[in-house]
Amino acid sequence: YTENNCDSCSIVVFTSATNGWVISSDSIYYTSDAGVSWVNEAYSNDITQLSNRAIAATTDSTAYIASRRKRNGVINPYADVLVRRSNPEATIPWTNSTASTFSTSDIGLYAIDYADDSTGFAGGAEGIIYKSENPIGIWEINLDLSESNPNIINSISFPTSATGMFAIGKTVNETNYTLVYHTTDEGATWS
Repeated sequence: YTENNCDSCSIVVFTSATNGWVISSDSIYYTSDAGVSWVNEAYSNDITQLSNRAIAATTDSTAYIASRRKRNGVINPYADVLVRRSNPEATIPWTNSTASTFSTSDIGLYAIDYADDSTGFAGGAEGIIYKSENPIGIWEINLDLSESNPNIINSISFPTSATGMFAIGKTVNETNYTLVYHTTDEGATWS
């Protein structure tokens, strides 16, 4: 058992009986032989600090990591999704999701899931759901609950391409609640 919002946990995802990844807060390992051996994968050079929180994989060679990271020359950490697309045996580094519109107040992502090969959802520390509708990983705000006193989005699940849910904490009058939001139209509306 692991929690997506811990700083030292490991999370495992497999796309087949042989291919999978395991992440810790600052490392990513890949296996193509059912876990007999693991290869430590590299990041792009501009990443100086990283805190991986969750991983979603869509194929044996494509995976996305919800994270909090810092970039050279940037003072505060911020939300980002790291992307890996290549031949599984290649040594291409993980890169950030360029041209994305993550909120500047969102200091990290804690959950990620993909409805299909190109439609993904990620949730942040500020109660914001982000959506990517293209395989190159450009993320935009899909639902912003930050003004209604939410907490971290802890989990996202899309069992079909249209139907999904996410769980978020909320405090009302010093009482903590967990709210579950649901969509049946790929995040066009949430209830």
